[in-house]
Amino acid sequence: MRTEKEMKELILKVAEEDERIREVYLRRSRTNHNISKDVFQYYDVVYVVDEVLDFIKDENWIDIFGPRLYMQLPDELDNKLELNANLEQCYDYLIQLEDGNRLDLHLINLDYAREQILNDKLEIILGDKDKLLPSISSTTDMDNLLKKPIEIEFTACCNKFWWRLNNVVKGMLRKEILYVMDTLYFLRRDELKKMLTWYVGIQTNFSVSFGESAKLLDKYLPEDLWGRLLKTYPTDEN
Repeated sequence: MRTEKEMKELILKVAEEDERIREVYLRRSRTNHNISKDVFQYYDVVYVVDEVLDFIKDENWIDIFGPRLYMQLPDELDNKLELNANLEQCYDYLIQLEDGNRLDLHLINLDYAREQILNDKLEIILGDKDKLLPSISSTTDMDNLLKKPIEIEFTACCNKFWWRLNNVVKGMLRKEILYVMDTLYFLRRDELKKMLTWYVGIQTNFSVSFGESAKLLDKYLPEDLWGRLLKTYPTDEN
């Protein structure tokens, strides 16, 4: 598996040697100093290019990053499904490489880059040939911090949680097991996780973030409360 240093050097080298690529920046988890590094972190890379469509014409250009196990082209799929994908503006390659590295590569035009880059404070500019991108100060995940709920948000959370229990009972009595599982483990559980993050927020003055699907919640919940939450999930013994 290539090291982070090797991957960053390759990403920058590709940008430097291809005149169609004018700027390159890295974003998300690998720019967040509050996230522990591990082998599963992927490289979320943005290439600002003159013409996005010029790259799409020849998919083989991405072979320079190494052999692939598999890949997803979400914008290509959306375009084929007639979901109004703007291929002149942006195009994504989600690539799992054979050596274990994952690369989420985004091609965007300059106008879109200028519009989007200041919306994310977890970005590091690796190269800017034309000096056209706005300057970015040190990265921060402050935009991802949990926000204190207002009263109506808290009330709505409680209301949704208890109301959806009616649907669980209804589905059980009707023996609609798939409906019950969706209601219990998706719709209702979202409200439970939301309430638990607010509980932690009160303890920490809303100064922490939990990541996607509240995946870091266990780092902040008291051990007994975390254990009680885990018991609400099905196991092979249930």
